[in-house]
Amino acid sequence: MEGGSYVARRVKAELLAIERGEGSTWTKAKLVEWIEQHAGAFKDKDELAEIRGALSMVTAKEEDFHDLVPSGWFKELMEWTKQTESPSSFYFLAGACVIGGLIGRRICIDRGTYRIFPALSGLILSPAGRARRSTACDLIVYELGRPAGLTTIADSFTYEAMGEALAELERPEALVYVGELSVLLGKGSYGESILPKLTDLIGKQSAFEWRTVKRGLITFKDPSISMLATSAPDWLASNIPAVAFGGGFLSRFLVAAQAGPERMVVWGDKLDERHKGKLIEHLKLMKGRHGLIGKPGKAAMDWYAGWVTEHTEKLDKGEVVDEKLIPYLSRKHDHLLRLATVLTVAGEDEKLELTVRRFEQALKLLNWFEGKLPLAYSSMALGPIGQAQHAVVRALERSGGMLDHSTLHKKVYRLAPLAGQFFEVMRSLMEMEVVQESTGLSRRGKTYILKKKLE
Repeated sequence: MEGGSYVARRVKAELLAIERGEGSTWTKAKLVEWIEQHAGAFKDKDELAEIRGALSMVTAKEEDFHDLVPSGWFKELMEWTKQTESPSSFYFLAGACVIGGLIGRRICIDRGTYRIFPALSGLILSPAGRARRSTACDLIVYELGRPAGLTTIADSFTYEAMGEALAELERPEALVYVGELSVLLGKGSYGESILPKLTDLIGKQSAFEWRTVKRGLITFKDPSISMLATSAPDWLASNIPAVAFGGGFLSRFLVAAQAGPERMVVWGDKLDERHKGKLIEHLKLMKGRHGLIGKPGKAAMDWYAGWVTEHTEKLDKGEVVDEKLIPYLSRKHDHLLRLATVLTVAGEDEKLELTVRRFEQALKLLNWFEGKLPLAYSSMALGPIGQAQHAVVRALERSGGMLDHSTLHKKVYRLAPLAGQFFEVMRSLMEMEVVQESTGLSRRGKTYILKKKLE
């Protein structure tokens, strides 16, 4: 579906709009129905077969996130928030970060040479105003986490303020809640100066030091600091320093990315207070648990060893679609252990031990989140020209794969950096054979046709 007629490109554009939650008036089912009703009108049977193939491929049912959520606290959380617009994956990840923050260092996984604590860090991404990411996080952190005893650091987003906030804690255990990550990590000397410190701080197990003007050098012992942050992919692309990728900062996060709301809510009802109270009470019980998780039993150890071996071989052979994901995938085994521990606590398992069931549940959830990472990483860590190229391709995709010069230039002028260098951007795309330039297809001069996706 990279070329073909206008109808083929239009179907492709509608499919992309549906997948991204960008307000398409069609549904996948309606597209299939329309194609079948008008199949006789297609003179080119190869094109019809191509469209049918694309529809069957795209409409293949993705594993529903709700089916992956284990019974217990998380399932109850899904039930409590089901009448809100925010995606369930946002609530789940925020809830997992809250549980990890509540547990702190009271539960740990002993790996022999080092220990892992279940303090998960999460990054929630969606286009601005599209999926109510801040609403979901505020609800979990302020309505559930804090009443259950969660210590949070919020709005302390300078190096000095962060140090002061940490110094005021009785114990250095807290969830740092950042409503807009790109503000904290803005490009420039400040963002780059605080980034190494935050990278070292998240998941830190040994003592660490922080220097402030007011208190001088402060030493924190036995820390358990994690972070929950939200942003829009394009804001991060424009503001986050490139070192956040190579330096390992983002690899410490689980990422939940969705293009739009999970459901449309015209006028929601107040969330059930009794249900909320039960969720808080269960969180308090989780905070009270403590113990050491040692080496798994034979079945679980065989499962984990087999998975680690297979996963490592794929990394060593370079079987990774996007190189920006390599730092995250290199830490996936630790993410798996942390998430499996959180699921064990949230499921109120009688014994604090890692089982095959919890490993499998955690892995399925991690794989689901990773399936959304292209949305999160598609334009991040790109230079200005790269961001402009992606903006051009997105504009063509949303318009059926073809636009005249004037219309495309207007769209890109709003969407892309370096829009003043439009011809340079278009020339680079044509040299990469991503876009083809044609004449005679429109009365408005040149026409640009999308030939393939941008790698």
